Amino acid sequence: MTRIPHGRRTGARHYVSGVAGNSKRAIIAALFANLGIAVAKFAGFLITASSSLLAESIHSVADTGNQALLLLGGRRASKQPTAAHNFGYGRERYFWSYSGPW
Repeated sequence: MTRIPHGRRTGARHYVSGVAGNSKRAIIAALFANLGIAVAKFAGFLITASSSLLAESIHSVADTGNQALLLLGGRRASKQPTAAHNFGYGRERYFWSYSGPW
């Protein structure tokens, strides 16, 4: 009989759920940070009329959209298996994380 050291889990489900919880918090924090940065840069554009600040604010809005796509991918990946998708939707996370930067 093999002993499992204290604190280690062997089930993939436990490991994935632990990672998903931490990454979801990080994604939400990044979403709000990017949104705040976008607002600050746009306010700077309104004050200075600098085209580079406008471009940077648009870039920050795009980063916020990337975070939203990552949240969407995480939500869709956690759906339960169906008859059409016997192994579940876990790989959808990769699709949404890849589509974000484009």
